[in-house]
Amino acid sequence: MNPHLRQIFTELIASSQEEELHGGSRRDLELSALESKITVCVGVRRCGKSTLMQQQFQALAERGIPRENMLMLNFADERLANMGNEGWNELYETYYSMYPQKRRKEKVYFCFDEIQMHPHWELFVERLRREENCEIYITGSSAAMLSREIHTALRGRSLSWELFPFSFGEYLERRGIPRSGYGTSRKLAVQNAWSTYREEGGFPEAYGIAPNWRIRLHQDYFDALLYRDVVERYNISQPLVLKQLARRMLGSIGAQLSINKLSNDFRSSGISISKETIQQYIAWLEDAYFLFCIPACSASASERFRLMRKVYCIDHAMVKSLCGTFSELQGQMLENMVFLSLRRNTPEVYYYKTQAGHEVDFLAVHPSTHEKLLVQVCARMDAPETRQRELRAMTAAMAETGLNKSIIVTESETGEINTTQGNITLIAAPEYLSRQNAGFDY
Repeated sequence: MNPHLRQIFTELIASSQEEELHGGSRRDLELSALESKITVCVGVRRCGKSTLMQQQFQALAERGIPRENMLMLNFADERLANMGNEGWNELYETYYSMYPQKRRKEKVYFCFDEIQMHPHWELFVERLRREENCEIYITGSSAAMLSREIHTALRGRSLSWELFPFSFGEYLERRGIPRSGYGTSRKLAVQNAWSTYREEGGFPEAYGIAPNWRIRLHQDYFDALLYRDVVERYNISQPLVLKQLARRMLGSIGAQLSINKLSNDFRSSGISISKETIQQYIAWLEDAYFLFCIPACSASASERFRLMRKVYCIDHAMVKSLCGTFSELQGQMLENMVFLSLRRNTPEVYYYKTQAGHEVDFLAVHPSTHEKLLVQVCARMDAPETRQRELRAMTAAMAETGLNKSIIVTESETGEINTTQGNITLIAAPEYLSRQNAGFDY
């Protein structure tokens, strides 16, 4: 027994019981707990995982569950920094010494926030699940750390969910604006919200603050994510190189990623870093939900092998805060938003390259129905050469994939285009991004 650690857990548990539950803005993600399964929620830092858990526990309280039957602990608390392996048993025993009448008799609801920060958490969680009458929720900011440990100690005993920063549809609801409907007042409200969302992005704490503070907030998020989720976790010896790499990739949103070019750029700057190290750094940035690198889905097998991946970021406004004006990249910002709307719905998002070399921004596959969806992003379609180029790529992709419908997301243009391959729907970005299903119902 460690008296000092026992005292810390006693204080944390007591303060957790006294903390008032709050609902916050509702999210599209609904966590569904199954009997004997551990519920896992992962996502980038500060996207709202803790608030989502608060909502989950508030729903329990509304069902009449006593507050002392609910325990929420944040393992990012500095008092737990050096708790060691013995801390898991101390936590277990401390709670049940405070509430001995609940042991194995009453269902207890545990939520462990950022639990992946401490080693061997999966063994503790599995023992708790196996030996006690409880429902367990865990959150984390690293897909790799959680998934690797889940697939070992927790294999078959957990269900995982991903949470992203606010979508535009969630942003509308947060502001009390219906996602769909008619009328001049709603149209003006949506237009105003769209302008604001483009600037503020999806992180909850970025809403309603001055632009200079929002930039500082995003930069702080970036530094915390970089150093706590990547540098410290993987003991990186060149943190400044990692930071430069991350910023260079942000400047290439929607572009194909060339490891050779990145390596040459670093070399020309006097920095020696291998291609293998660059690839590893990128993988860790993906694990932390900061970047997404999507592969090509080509009609040609040899072409699929040759083509490079394309880069997107967890939040379009964060890119703007970290990269400066970004005014010349408005199309890339819109493309990033459309990518995230698809990625919230399915992990299978690709870009498509036709046999003739024409590119469609996205081909997404529905996770349950396996339905395919082609989506192109083009801010403006009024120039004849632009319209011809986009329709040529889309009709070729439809022919090669066997699809008879597709979507082009624009800034404001709407309509239907009938082609020999099928129907192409033009939809304005605010309407498209307010939908929860990313267009799979078209």
